[in-house]
Amino acid sequence: RLETSIQFTPIWGNCVLWGDPHVGVFDRGVAQDRVLAPVNGMYSTGDFWLVRSRLVSIQGRYGQTPWTIAGQSALLAVALGGPFLQNHTLIIEPMDGGKVTWDGQLILGQLPSEFFIKGF
Repeated sequence: RLETSIQFTPIWGNCVLWGDPHVGVFDRGVAQDRVLAPVNGMYSTGDFWLVRSRLVSIQGRYGQTPWTIAGQSALLAVALGGPFLQNHTLIIEPMDGGKVTWDGQLILGQLPSEFFIKGF
C-alpha cells in the first residue's frame, strides 16, 4: 500500500464588486499559468450567483437605481450563506435606505453599531 500526502499553500484572493456594476473575480490576481479573467460588467437585473460552492454561497441582487443611466444596473444587495456561516443568512443592503439582516432579523440598524454571534 502506498500513501502520500500533499500540502498546498493557501491561496488568497479578492472578489470586488462596484459601480454599475463591475466584478473582479477571485482568481484575477493569482492565475499565474493561465490567462487572467477580465473584469466583467453586466447590465441585467435580478439575482445572480457570485460564489456558489459546497461551503460558501453568495448572491448579488442587481437592479436600476436613480443614479444608473441607460438601463444599467447596480448592486442592490448581497446575501451570504452556507456551512461557513453555520447555514445562517446575512443580507447586506446599501447604507442609503437599506438594512442588514441576520436570518431575517434586523442587525446593525444604526451607525456606529456592532453585531456578535456566539461561536463565530
